[in-house]
Amino acid sequence: MSTSPNFFLKQYPIALLGLWFTGAIVLILRSILLCDGHLIYTLDDPYIHLRVAQNILHGGYGINIGEYSSPCSSIMYPYLLALTEWAGFGIWGPLVLNLLAMALAVYAVSHIIQDYVFTYDIQDTRFAGSKLFPLGLGLLVCVAMNSWGLVMTGMEHSLHVLAVVLVIWGLLKILDAGSKFPAWLIAAIVVLPFIRFEGLAMSLFSVTALIYLGYRGSAFIASSLIGAGLFYWFLFTRSLGLPVLPSSVLLKSDIAASATEHGGLAQISRAILSNFRESISNGLGVLLLLSLVVVFILSYKAWQKERNKITIVVGGLTILTGLAHIFGGTVGLMFPRYVIYVNTMVMISTLVLGRFWLVQANGKHTGFIVSFLVTASYIMTTFLTPKASQNIYQQQYQMHRFVVEYWKQPVAVNDLGWVSYNNPGFVLDLVGLGSEEVRRLRMTGGGYDAKTLFSLVERRHVSLIMIYDDWFKLKIPIGWQKVAILNTSKVSAWSDQVSFYITPTANQAKVLDLLHQFGKTLPTGAVLNFI
Repeated sequence: MSTSPNFFLKQYPIALLGLWFTGAIVLILRSILLCDGHLIYTLDDPYIHLRVAQNILHGGYGINIGEYSSPCSSIMYPYLLALTEWAGFGIWGPLVLNLLAMALAVYAVSHIIQDYVFTYDIQDTRFAGSKLFPLGLGLLVCVAMNSWGLVMTGMEHSLHVLAVVLVIWGLLKILDAGSKFPAWLIAAIVVLPFIRFEGLAMSLFSVTALIYLGYRGSAFIASSLIGAGLFYWFLFTRSLGLPVLPSSVLLKSDIAASATEHGGLAQISRAILSNFRESISNGLGVLLLLSLVVVFILSYKAWQKERNKITIVVGGLTILTGLAHIFGGTVGLMFPRYVIYVNTMVMISTLVLGRFWLVQANGKHTGFIVSFLVTASYIMTTFLTPKASQNIYQQQYQMHRFVVEYWKQPVAVNDLGWVSYNNPGFVLDLVGLGSEEVRRLRMTGGGYDAKTLFSLVERRHVSLIMIYDDWFKLKIPIGWQKVAILNTSKVSAWSDQVSFYITPTANQAKVLDLLHQFGKTLPTGAVLNFI
């Protein structure tokens, strides 16, 4: 396809990337300002990856030295963070990786829009904003990718979005008669399941697309590398006595638990249907399903108009991957990140398949309005990002400070990340992400009760517990004494209250003295109330 001769469009990738990067810097600086000069991510989860990365550098794998666990939702990400830890980036490692990944994703998106969406001159130049329309549309795609918010989560989702965009871009390139097969397309297809396990579905569909397009050798290489990598991961987890899927996946997904541990075909089928019902009961899940219907309609209309393979490959890949996520993935609620990669596919495929209508005045306005409605929730997410960082600063970071600077002994928690990162002491995770024993107890159902909790804590010589009470209703042992509550804002944290408990073996006077000292150092928005 030929690109538009419009000068503005020729400078489009640099213009869009520049605007995105400016927004990212403003958001990061605003977050740091609200956190009293500290770089704090909007979730507690990236600190789990950072802690595992530290353990990898010491020859282990998990949260505590000498205890194997698999709390990370990604195979690759903790190893990438191990490299940043080794290089001395520390807490800045996730930000560096996320900024780089998302910048590349935005750059790739800009080329897709430039080369495969605005393939003709923009019409209706009587309107002052006509030449700026591609830029506005590109920014809406950035919003749909949650491109600013994802960077500040500190998680692997930016890498996932990058791989998805590269796969679509690569497939578009090989569909273009004048382009050569990009070598990086195979790499993008292969890394998808190693960035996020749900990426396996898109990888398999992409391999199928390569076969359909006649690139059987490339499809064989990609599938072989995926198979070899997953087999090596299986051998690695088995050697550590861990399940093949991480604790985070097994605890959140009944499908994964049924498929790998204790389910037959009937139970797996029930879990898939249950997951579908849960997805469509969520507003984001309904929006995704409706978006896939739009992609199907556009694919059909584009096929009628062009009769080329773009409609089948791009439309089919998006629809199949989206349905796979609805039936087998997690949609999420506030600060959504699990479904972003599918939203990215939907936005890009919608623009590519509907490009003939976008260059017309009516189509342009309709496309912009529809895109805005689809991305509206992520606009709010972007604006709330600095407040979410502040929330983690008020809560999980302060818990970390108390344990590392004051308590300096073993502790039990339900939010594992900040408390364990840069903490040489033992941390017992009562949810099960960082403790395989706890995970197994939780997944047995009735065996995880107040008596079990009391025994776990006593056996690990833990005398201080910091938890959300709502997560342990009717399970808090009678022997635990609540001594204080940390009250904070509630933006991205699960609750605005963290309860501090001590066991009968604790020195109550010493604990209260340390808590009083700690309470005087809390930042604005965090208050320690004593019982």
